[in-house]
Amino acid sequence: MTCPALAGETGYVNSSMVTKHLPAATLGDKTKIFVCGPPGQVASLAGKKEGMKQGSLSGVLKDLGYTEDQVRCPRLTPRRYSLRPQVFKF
Repeated sequence: MTCPALAGETGYVNSSMVTKHLPAATLGDKTKIFVCGPPGQVASLAGKKEGMKQGSLSGVLKDLGYTEDQVRCPRLTPRRYSLRPQVFKF
């Protein structure tokens, strides 16, 4: 589903989008990335999380050089996700 009123990229968040829209990992402690979303999206970007545990960093963000100190997944509690379409704008 597309919305003509919103301009921006669509699709899965990937390394190209991260590089284009987020601060570089090389900025060290000046960079903080907060990841939220359905479990599959979080796992793809920051690694699989177990319940309330942050867990180790993996996925796209680790591949791009981000560290565990730079990445947080603030909502790690189980949640029901809506099946309605969602639009993310970067």
